[in-house]
Amino acid sequence: MFQKITLIALIIAFVSCQKKETIEKDKIKKADWLIGNWENTSDEGVLSENWQKLNDSTFSASSYFIKGKDTLHFETIILAQLGETLTYKATVRGQNEDKPVFFRQLLKQIKN
Repeated sequence: MFQKITLIALIIAFVSCQKKETIEKDKIKKADWLIGNWENTSDEGVLSENWQKLNDSTFSASSYFIKGKDTLHFETIILAQLGETLTYKATVRGQNEDKPVFFRQLLKQIKN
């Protein structure tokens, strides 16, 4: 009897861990549309972003704003899912002493 109870407990733990892992990764999967190169040209210059998928819970990006031959703005971005929380970490060269700024649950609309 003890062996059956232990086996059932292990199966329940295994199944619940798998389900939680799937739920955790579902939020970031909804942001897959970001992957790739994006560009917007205006009179002020060209804004370019390049998004990559690092793994099943983390995306990274580089963002540049260029006017003529000058890079006016450079930003690195990490979008990561940690547990149930999406975190957007932006580091802008020349701002905030080049330290990252974190935004949690910024992309709440992705849940829907």
